[in-house]
Amino acid sequence: MKFYLEKLNITSIIEGGGVNKLLSFYYRHRKDLLGVKLGFSIPLNVADMGLSIAHIGPIIINSGAHIGRYCRIHVGVNIGTELGFNDHAPIIGNNVFISPGVKVFGSIKIEDDVVIGANAVVNKSILEKNICVAGVPAKKISERGRRNIPQEKELVEEFERIFIR
Repeated sequence: MKFYLEKLNITSIIEGGGVNKLLSFYYRHRKDLLGVKLGFSIPLNVADMGLSIAHIGPIIINSGAHIGRYCRIHVGVNIGTELGFNDHAPIIGNNVFISPGVKVFGSIKIEDDVVIGANAVVNKSILEKNICVAGVPAKKISERGRRNIPQEKELVEEFERIFIR
């Protein structure tokens, strides 16, 4: 699924002749089929590179949302708009870990390296980096965000060193 999302993002940006249109049609069709089969509703150009979907199950993301690099999303996550507004969707930073059952909605911003605990409801901006939030509504529960997990930090740094720099 991630492969088809990335290919669609690339082919929708590149303008060209029949080959790009054909590839775009193929990837869009394949993404839609897999979305129905796996329970995902993820529009084009919403997520930056490195999006990780942990499990098969319902994941719903509004087309107005933006998800940063290397985010990990688990099953049962809804990322939506404020009631009555189609353009008031969340902006989620890089390297954010979204646990199962999380609901994120409204015109809010979530900073980088944040961990959102299971079944949390995030309806206010999280403007502090590298923390852990949980609860209904979500509140800061720990100073240990995603960058404090040694294995995660080493893997991200190695990936950035190899592929980005």
